[in-house]
Amino acid sequence: MPSVSTTFTVKPALLIVDSVQTVSSSLSDGLAGHPSQVREVAATLIRIAKERALPVVLVGHMTKDGSIAGPRLLEHLVDVVCHFEGDRIRLLVDVYDALRSDRPYKEAFPHETACRIIREGNGTHFDPSVVDAFFAVEQEFEQICDHMTNEGAEGIL
Repeated sequence: MPSVSTTFTVKPALLIVDSVQTVSSSLSDGLAGHPSQVREVAATLIRIAKERALPVVLVGHMTKDGSIAGPRLLEHLVDVVCHFEGDRIRLLVDVYDALRSDRPYKEAFPHETACRIIREGNGTHFDPSVVDAFFAVEQEFEQICDHMTNEGAEGIL
């Protein structure tokens, strides 16, 4: 699990933290992804950015309804919030993978729950034609996921 350190052995021109919800700080209780951890990590990174005039990009996650995952406070700590949708197919696959994978802050959801969440997002979060295509092959997704989980792979798809 990555953690925030205020000591840099290199002097980067840019710091990109992909998945800020996976970084933890010893200055806060709780697991990575917990609101207090995300808040502390973001505050530490922002302080480092100001002290060193270092541009910092915090990559977060969106919930299925399109809002920022984690504490709403995070969007008020940063200068700009950008929402990148990616392509329509990759979006659904990424959500399925995230739902079916263990995270520091949640256990993996079963296939049926992931399918229900995708169905609920049909037409709002997901393109209906992509959802239709997913449900035409959903059993293959489940089989691949189960196989990868049994093999101990990180990230499913």
